[in-house]
Amino acid sequence: MGKELSKLYDLFKRTALTSYGQEIPETVLDYLATQTNRGWFTAEEAITQINGIYDSYANITLDTGVLNALEGITVEGTKTGEEDVQDLLDKWLPEHLHSYFNKAEEAGKIRNNSLARGDLINRLQKHRFKFYDMYDEDIPWATILSSKQSSAKNILGVDLSSNDPLLDEIIKMNDVSKEQQRLREYGLSNGMQKTKNDLALSIMQSFGTGVVPQQSFRG
Repeated sequence: MGKELSKLYDLFKRTALTSYGQEIPETVLDYLATQTNRGWFTAEEAITQINGIYDSYANITLDTGVLNALEGITVEGTKTGEEDVQDLLDKWLPEHLHSYFNKAEEAGKIRNNSLARGDLINRLQKHRFKFYDMYDEDIPWATILSSKQSSAKNILGVDLSSNDPLLDEIIKMNDVSKEQQRLREYGLSNGMQKTKNDLALSIMQSFGTGVVPQQSFRG
């Protein structure tokens, strides 16, 4: 193997490993290195082909020879950016609305377009607003959720899961006094110990010290 060809092998191997954490299939490596050495591709064009192999959202047309070299080989596409998309979904949308967005597709857009992340945030905000228009678009769902979960725990003494129907009910109320009343009603009707204790304490405090004088029990 000539020196230049060896350099191309190393370059393309390193590109696949560094960018996508994978070994490029030998058949593809042989084809790209050989054809680049012959002048069919520039090194940059060959690397673009490698990107197209691992990123189906990069809108790269694969060379026929590359497709032939890939025949019968399964290549795992990149998942770069999917964690970021998941974080954005969690920040801006309740869990039951996540399915309206394709995580892999949105990550692909972000990888290949510098404006895509901002566009996704805007779409998430507007989508949430369609279902929860009692809150401004720019208020993160995570902020709303944690606030109402904290209120619920303060009254019920337990943590409500993010998809609990009761939590969704008080979120849609967006009225502190109504939320507290509903939570107390729920807590008492379901025998929540903290709610019952708080009610008992409130009744005792309404009598002053909460201690009934001994003489009150005399006939």
